[in-house]
Amino acid sequence: MEPLTVLIAIASLVFLGYAFSQIFSQTKPANPTVRFLTISLMVLVGLLLANRLLAPSLAPGVRGSSDLLPREFPNFGRLRAPAKEGWRFVPDAILRSLLSDAIDNNSANNSPEGSPPASPLPSPTPGVVPSPLPEAEPVLPTPVPSPLPTPPVSPPISPLPPPSPEPSPSPLPLPSPEPSPSPLPPPSPEPSPLPSLPPSLAPRPPQPVPAWW
Repeated sequence: MEPLTVLIAIASLVFLGYAFSQIFSQTKPANPTVRFLTISLMVLVGLLLANRLLAPSLAPGVRGSSDLLPREFPNFGRLRAPAKEGWRFVPDAILRSLLSDAIDNNSANNSPEGSPPASPLPSPTPGVVPSPLPEAEPVLPTPVPSPLPTPPVSPPISPLPPPSPEPSPSPLPLPSPEPSPSPLPPPSPEPSPLPSLPPSLAPRPPQPVPAWW
């Protein structure tokens, strides 16, 4: 570790100890400034420790795998996990060989002179008549499928006969004239009043009943 990092870590630990003693003291409440500085230093120390743990720690004299990469991959070594002994996922030797083979193959494929020349055809031996090539079989014409039979034409549908005219309704018979009422007979003459009776035959008024009866 660099001397500056060691000094920052020691000063941070000292201040953290003082800050914690002030925060957890029972005599006086904690100062808000001290709380803020404590939290800030805790974050700073955490970032420093993470930087130390996540940085690639290679032994002195050992070259990293990023040294073998061309300039097209500048951040390859930074994205790798720390290459520590005991839990290294990909050994550097295997990674070097794979990368070098891939770079060689890529450069050979892109260069026009990288592909091997095609082998020339063997020259014919003098005095030997080459055998003629076998004749190709004649290609038979492909049979054309017969067209599908056309469906029979159905006879035209005869038009419907016109509807028969409806018979005109017979006229209703005229109503018979009502018979004229017969004239009423003339009223009969009223009977003549009875002749007045004599006083001896006229009805008498009722006689009062005597009290002693």
